[in-house]
Amino acid sequence: MNGWIWFTLILYWTVQAIYCGLLAEKKGYEDKIKYYLLGFLFGMFTLLYVIGLPDLNMLKKQEAIIEKLDRINLSHKNETPRMESSITKNNVINTKKEETFTNIKYEISGMEIDEEETYKRALGLYDIQNYDLALETLQKIESFKDSKKYIELCKEKINKKLYFKATTAYRMGEFDTAKKYFVELGNYKDSEKRLSEFE
Repeated sequence: MNGWIWFTLILYWTVQAIYCGLLAEKKGYEDKIKYYLLGFLFGMFTLLYVIGLPDLNMLKKQEAIIEKLDRINLSHKNETPRMESSITKNNVINTKKEETFTNIKYEISGMEIDEEETYKRALGLYDIQNYDLALETLQKIESFKDSKKYIELCKEKINKKLYFKATTAYRMGEFDTAKKYFVELGNYKDSEKRLSEFE
């Protein structure tokens, strides 16, 4: 009877170890042997930890999308002066006062377009759960529309994810890593109390 129990436990640990290694490899982590061993030794705790790790492959795809968006924005900015020049020549009466007014109007219009595009880009990053880049982008247009609301949401999502990683690392005995995360979290939830346990 005891033999069957041990066989079942070893089989269960082995399956979890394999799954942890495969999941880590799928997320783009090369050291899959490490996650095989951790999965076998710590089982479900390692699985939760690996699930909480950022997907490196997804991050690379997101960076590629961001680079394309940046190129589009740069192209738009390069084309805007030529459009403004054409509009000014065709529609503005040749007086200095009216030319100045028109130039100011189109400059303001260009700023609004840039903020709108940046806002849409930030919300796109938020939707694909890239909260760090979404936060960085939203902070550039903090006063635009409801950017402040999304900034707070991003901070909460980032802290929640980091707190999960910190508590998981603590349970797995990775105390240096856990301490580092709790320091970054500051006064989030009971992070300060958890941090005092290391002293």
